[in-house]
Amino acid sequence: MAWGGVRRLLSVLDHAGRNGAVSPLSPEEYQRELVLLGLSGREFGPADYAAALGTYLGISISIHVLAETRHPHIARQLARSGTMAQLSYSEDPPTAVILAPSGLPSAVRALSIYHELGHVAAGDPLTVWEDGTKTGRYVWPDRRLAERPPLHNEELREREADLRAAYSVVAGSLGPDSPYAQGVHDAL
Repeated sequence: MAWGGVRRLLSVLDHAGRNGAVSPLSPEEYQRELVLLGLSGREFGPADYAAALGTYLGISISIHVLAETRHPHIARQLARSGTMAQLSYSEDPPTAVILAPSGLPSAVRALSIYHELGHVAAGDPLTVWEDGTKTGRYVWPDRRLAERPPLHNEELREREADLRAAYSVVAGSLGPDSPYAQGVHDAL
């Protein structure tokens, strides 16, 4: 997502908030979440965020970057569906798996992975997979990182996941230079 896309996303979310639908996730709210994960004020990448989120939620979160030459069927499936990364969830044991093709530019891949991690952090309903196939069921996770409950509108959930992805890239890249970075004592 280009920075112009982030600005458009912020504008859409702001408009939705002014119309009473929902207020967008603020940078301050996101930073409070990073404090809980121990990542505020630190440089981090998608794997660091996934590990901290998994520990916080008590689930296993794994990210698999798939080489198209080794997994062409999965790469084709992602391309056909128009998704750049896919989040799958297994209930027993609680596990979230994110698949992303290796052929994506690194910045796009990071945004796509952060987007999927944003769904997990928000406690959004997750598609349940069993034995490699979708069950058609969704599970609302027992725990979430987000302070507020998940949005019930799917379009708004997707937009919030995009916003979380943009915040993640900025906060993870800037680390201690982030204007919203907080220490644990600052959040209290």
